[in-house]
Amino acid sequence: MKTPGYTKVAGFFMSKMTAFNKHRRLLKAHDFVSVFKSKPVVSNDRFFRVLAKKTAAQTRLGLVVSKKVDKRAVERNRIKRMVREVFRHWYNADDTTVVSADIVFQAKPAASGACNQNLQAATYQHLINIQKQLKDIAHAGNA
Repeated sequence: MKTPGYTKVAGFFMSKMTAFNKHRRLLKAHDFVSVFKSKPVVSNDRFFRVLAKKTAAQTRLGLVVSKKVDKRAVERNRIKRMVREVFRHWYNADDTTVVSADIVFQAKPAASGACNQNLQAATYQHLINIQKQLKDIAHAGNA
């Protein structure tokens, strides 16, 4: 069954506006390297976060969850799923993206023991700080 404006994800129909498509992800190694070259790195107890301003139209997300965080792929995938979900909701909220940027979240080992709510809260806190940074960049560019 085709539903215009919707895509089927994990058995559910999701609006194409809220889907986490490839154009919203960092996929290539050189994209990650360029973001990691930018400074500063901001940290909390669950994640490191790097932000790089860019000129393209989309804000993109990259995730790094190594085997040092947890040796089980199930746990690493859970962490990535939680970050993607919070990012997807944050990105589609009103007035979030004033300036486009590439964002990389790198998980710390403490993230593997955290419950979903703690991971979401840590991610959301980073995204709120990113939103403030992007607004400051936009205001500085307009001045």
